[in-house]
Amino acid sequence: MNRDRLICSAIILSSFVLASCASTTKIKELSSEVHDLSEKIDQISSDIDSLRPEVEKNKVEAARANQRIDNQITSYHK
Repeated sequence: MNRDRLICSAIILSSFVLASCASTTKIKELSSEVHDLSEKIDQISSDIDSLRPEVEKNKVEAARANQRIDNQITSYHK
């Protein structure tokens, strides 16, 4: 009886240890993926920050072009 109980306990303990190892491995994989995604987010944020001045310049140029078109339309109506 004691021997069966000891074997059963050993099996249960070993299954917990194996499950723990699998969980640890999965946690490490997920942690690595989170780290990779964080690096990608940082790179994208950097790219966006570097493009902001160009976008602003293009907005100003578009506004000037629209103003010229509005001025031309106004002169045709007169």
